[in-house]
Amino acid sequence: MHVVAMLLVLLQQKIIDRNDPQKDLYNKSVKACEQALKLIKTDPEAALQKLNEIHERLKPADKRGLEHYEKLIQFEIMAGDYTKPVAFYPFQYRGLARLKLAALAKEVEDQRRLLAEAAADFQKSLDRGVRASEEFLRQSREELEKLPPPPPPAPTPEELAAAWSREWGALRPKLAFATFKPGEAARAGTAGRLFKRMAAEASLRDQLEAAQWVASETDLVRKGVKTFLRDEARRAVAWCDTLASAAAGVDAFQAPRESLALIRAEAARIADYRGSFTLKIGPAPYAEKVRVLREGSDVPVPESSTPLVLADLEIGDFTVELSHPEAGKRTVPIPAAMLKEGGTYVLSGRMKGGELVVTPLP
Repeated sequence: MHVVAMLLVLLQQKIIDRNDPQKDLYNKSVKACEQALKLIKTDPEAALQKLNEIHERLKPADKRGLEHYEKLIQFEIMAGDYTKPVAFYPFQYRGLARLKLAALAKEVEDQRRLLAEAAADFQKSLDRGVRASEEFLRQSREELEKLPPPPPPAPTPEELAAAWSREWGALRPKLAFATFKPGEAARAGTAGRLFKRMAAEASLRDQLEAAQWVASETDLVRKGVKTFLRDEARRAVAWCDTLASAAAGVDAFQAPRESLALIRAEAARIADYRGSFTLKIGPAPYAEKVRVLREGSDVPVPESSTPLVLADLEIGDFTVELSHPEAGKRTVPIPAAMLKEGGTYVLSGRMKGGELVVTPLP
């Protein structure tokens, strides 16, 4: 074992001949390495800079350079006379500088980078026979394992486009009017987030397809809305609200948003329709002037005096104003709550000195 140990020591030593053409470069590098070692505790950044300069002198694959490193270096002064062995461990020392900088770093990613670089330096030093670097290698790896896992790599543009296309393919059938279900309120938020990501993530082909699909679907509903029955009109109102909310702020959907507003107004008119009724106005004596208002707006009347029959009035809150030259002006409210679809109602009574009432015909 003693012989083996001696051989290992000899392998880790290198004598630089006094006639070696690179003697001065070795001497300069060894001294810089010693200076860097002293700086590691007090100024690891300066130590790292010095060590990087030394590493630039190490022999690369395609040119001359220092090929003896991670060794104890002795310089021949004269025949048979040598300097004391000096450790020339540029990889180990650079690993130590990086280990110190990692301990001082505040950002996790800086710590991770420095520890990984330190581990690589210690591994190279160990590979070249410096057994002391094994403990430093273990330490740097242990420190790395203590750090939280690194964030996943950012997806590539191709991956983003593929993901967007998959999401759009799954959502599109649910946004189609034919299969739309009004109760799923969260769908507007899901679609909105997807549309807002479209310009940055989707491929140009998918962007054009999505814009064309929304425009085509909107046009399809616009053409059919006037034929909708009440339940389908209510579903159209919810569909318009969902799609308009999702498309808000997205330039590609500006034209469809304008159409959606018109479709919604028409659909809401049908959805809110509560039916119609007939009103017969016949007070005594006759009214010379009649004005009928629904929800505050005038309703056209065929004659200005009574008796008068108004058919197909849309249910709502009505007000009937009657005028007589002697009885004066009388106002009769007819709330929507008292009206039924298809019903006939009679406004009767005395214009002067009596009560005017609205009663349904059986």
